[in-house]
Amino acid sequence: MSDGIFSIGVSGLAAAQAGLLTTGHNISNANTVGYHRQSIKQSAVAPISTSGGFLGQGVQVNTVVRAYSQFLDTQLAQAQSQAGYYTAYHAQLAQIDNTVADVNTGVSPALQDFFSALQDVATNPASLPSRQSLLSTGAALAARFNTLATNFNDLRSGVNGQITSTVAEINSYSQQIADLNGRIMAVQINPNQPPNDLLDARDALVSQLNQLVGTSVITQTDGSINVVIGNGQNLVVGRQAMSLTAVPGLDDPRRTDVGYVANGNTVLLNQGSLQGGSLGRLLAF
Repeated sequence: MSDGIFSIGVSGLAAAQAGLLTTGHNISNANTVGYHRQSIKQSAVAPISTSGGFLGQGVQVNTVVRAYSQFLDTQLAQAQSQAGYYTAYHAQLAQIDNTVADVNTGVSPALQDFFSALQDVATNPASLPSRQSLLSTGAALAARFNTLATNFNDLRSGVNGQITSTVAEINSYSQQIADLNGRIMAVQINPNQPPNDLLDARDALVSQLNQLVGTSVITQTDGSINVVIGNGQNLVVGRQAMSLTAVPGLDDPRRTDVGYVANGNTVLLNQGSLQGGSLGRLLAF
């Protein structure tokens, strides 16, 4: 009887210790990006049958779970993808607005000056100063258009460079997700014993990936996830990561498009299929 009382007490202490360890882990990771709060799940140990009835055997810790909602995380991922799209799209459009509509260096002031000079010549066609002013404002307007063309070419080059670097980031995230898939599949032998910290790390990568390109995530029974982009192109399947590549556009080689590499072949993706995230914004822009 004393052994039974002792073992019951030890089980309670062990459960309390597990709870304290989990609480300490939560506190330590309060500022960790992507971390989900964890808690223990415990239950009573199966009782033993005696002539006097069933006697309890204490408590046991069944597992440690995280406070996670797949629905909420999906909604957050979609919101992050759209936020990344519109924020970056606004940044690009602002560059055009600053170039075209600036009160000092934009096209509008030069056009106004040119048509004012043209009106002066129409009113006083014999006036040499009016003619000279028209020639000067015409040359200034032409120079302004040349400057505008140069700025637009620089803007195009900048966007092409951003597309290339974004594609490289996407490939990096997809490879890291595939690696975490492999680690999760290796340790999650029992689906009731999830590797919470590895799952959090993978979810954080998916969240960052969604800021670059809109994705769909499909959870598999073995604990891995498949990540899909565009019109159903697999970016991550279990331990395998596919890759994207930046290629010159077919109709305009000066524009950078995105290709999908499969079995050593590169297939050009439809720009309209890559919605959301900064890559979708760059292609739309």
